[in-house]
Amino acid sequence: MSSRCNIIVAKDLANIIGFKNDLVYRIPTDMKFFNGMTKNVSQHVQQKNKLRVQNAVVMGHNTWRSIPNKFRPLCDRHNMILTKNNYEFVKNSVDTIPNVSVSNDLSTGIRALNANKSVNEVFIVGGENIYREALENDEIEVDKLFLTEIDYDIRNSEY
Repeated sequence: MSSRCNIIVAKDLANIIGFKNDLVYRIPTDMKFFNGMTKNVSQHVQQKNKLRVQNAVVMGHNTWRSIPNKFRPLCDRHNMILTKNNYEFVKNSVDTIPNVSVSNDLSTGIRALNANKSVNEVFIVGGENIYREALENDEIEVDKLFLTEIDYDIRNSEY
């Protein structure tokens, strides 16, 4: 069984994607793009399946915690949280939240999502370690990379 996924990320000229577990840029058009890409399931896919089909977003525990409570979980998507150190704690803290699961292994988690008939596409949404593992792990096949390049270097500002 394969571990297929997409990656969606925004980075600046210095390849910085975040700082202190937060986004460094809040660009409305990029947020709209992110929401559209990670939520959109074609009508054809919806009609073909008898189940309600949605995409899945995979993120590390720090990325999950960085999302404001009022936006957690990311709506209309299955949310998978990856954690190696706090698996039982994280699992217990989200156990009652619909459309949220926890895995302690990226490849295993993606395989489980790929096998789930109610999941259409899987998107890795951060953070840095999760992106790196997806690109370096031979068990994971990245189909598409959705990259927003921000023409700015955050290191030149007082953040």
